[in-house]
Amino acid sequence: MKKLLLLFAALMLSLGMAQGQAQENTGSNTLPTPSNNQIVYRSANHEKITPHNIEVFGATYNDADNVYDAEADYGVITFDGNVTTIGKEAFEYCKSLTEIVFPSTVTSIGEWAFYGCTGMAELTIPSTVTAIGGFAFSGWPNLAKLSVKAGSIGESAFAGCSKLNSIDLQEGVISIRENAFQNCAGMEELTIPSTVNEIGMQAFYGLPNLIKLTVKAGSIGGIAFANCPKLSSVDLQEGVTGIGDRAFQNCAGIEELTIPNTVTAIGEQAFDGLRNLTKLTVKAGSIGGMAFANCPKLSSVDLQEGVTDIGNRAFYNCIAMSEIAIPSTVTTIGEQAFDGLPNLTKLTVKAGSIGGIAFANCPKLSSVDLQEGVTDIGNRAFYNCIAMSEIAIPSTVTAIGEQAFNGCSCLRSIKFGNAMMNIANSSFVNCPNVASVTFSGVMVLNNIFNGFGTAESPVTLKLPFFWPVNDKPVNSATPWHGGYFNCEYTVPVEDILASLGSLGTKQNGPAVKVTGSDDNEIILYAPKKVEYIKVKEN
Repeated sequence: MKKLLLLFAALMLSLGMAQGQAQENTGSNTLPTPSNNQIVYRSANHEKITPHNIEVFGATYNDADNVYDAEADYGVITFDGNVTTIGKEAFEYCKSLTEIVFPSTVTSIGEWAFYGCTGMAELTIPSTVTAIGGFAFSGWPNLAKLSVKAGSIGESAFAGCSKLNSIDLQEGVISIRENAFQNCAGMEELTIPSTVNEIGMQAFYGLPNLIKLTVKAGSIGGIAFANCPKLSSVDLQEGVTGIGDRAFQNCAGIEELTIPNTVTAIGEQAFDGLRNLTKLTVKAGSIGGMAFANCPKLSSVDLQEGVTDIGNRAFYNCIAMSEIAIPSTVTTIGEQAFDGLPNLTKLTVKAGSIGGIAFANCPKLSSVDLQEGVTDIGNRAFYNCIAMSEIAIPSTVTAIGEQAFNGCSCLRSIKFGNAMMNIANSSFVNCPNVASVTFSGVMVLNNIFNGFGTAESPVTLKLPFFWPVNDKPVNSATPWHGGYFNCEYTVPVEDILASLGSLGTKQNGPAVKVTGSDDNEIILYAPKKVEYIKVKEN
């Protein structure tokens, strides 16, 4: 029995010693927490690290106060006061430095402070640090793990850290300046916290392995995430306020994208060249020029109420798009915004000014619904939309530009609203199949009907009241603004002729004067009071 007890005691002692050794080893691998007047570090080959400038820490020290304990494998620099800053170039090119811990009193890290410290593999920036200077940790080829708990991250602060694949930007980080993480090729996932208000230009440019991105807040600067070819998951959350020019250009892996309603502006070419993007939702903001150009697979586009402007060539070469609806909050549709979409068949425009060539060269566009709220139609806006068979111009439209519907060869019916409308020269040129034109109100015409009908085969012209040429009704024998018409009047001509005195005459009005193609004055006797309108010369 005594032998068994002794054996058991020996076994327990052995286990206790083994356990103590493991704790000791674990403790020796972790640097101790420094006092407020200390910096603790570890280096390769137990080398003592000497800062370049002892006057950039908010306190000073003597060389004797920089001691490296080879057995414990860490060094301690003790200062004569609290360490409040790691100043400019403090540890620049200290290549043997492998770990460092700052005291809680440090509030800033200066420019180039640790530039070229190639031995570092992990780094934690404490929450007390409010500012990280430009290039502070740039050029760390072996940095793999980074945690930043607060503050602003300066220009190129971590640029070129090619092995960085674990990055934790915590709530408290407020800004990320330009080029901050440029060419950090190892990064695969990234979350921008809700406390960030700014992501600078090219901040994460050219990350070849970035796959997943979440942005909770802030304004995204130009080219910030451009040329990240594997980026396929992008979550832009409520709190993102703006997206800069070319911010996600050539991120070919993105297939679906939603722009939240907190975004006020999407920059030019922001998502240009997303060749695998198929589904897009934009909840608010202005869409910049070429913002979604060259997205050849984009077939589903939902522009919601809250979108304010659509820039020039915004959806240029989005050849898979078949339907588009412009919401009532839009004020401007830019030039060539949807030009050259070969598969677009259905269009609804609820409001806004339609720019020149905006929907030109869409050969399958057959259904066009321009609603009350559209204000004007620019030059060549629907040029060569050969499938369009009818168009109704709402009463809110005040002007139609030159050649707006030029080449709409299948167009048969044109209806104008009842607003005063200035229709430019040749607005409907090369529309040989027009069979019916209906006016609901007063027009200012500038020879718009060139090529409409012939004396033998006139176009039906529907007018709400008597609109005579040289005091006679329009008829097929009389060319009128370049075309030949048979007129149908909502109010019979006989009734108008019998009551001209009450409707107005050349002498006492009211009347509208319109300049014809031959510069002869045409008088309109309206069945309601109208004001004299001076026609602008072309």
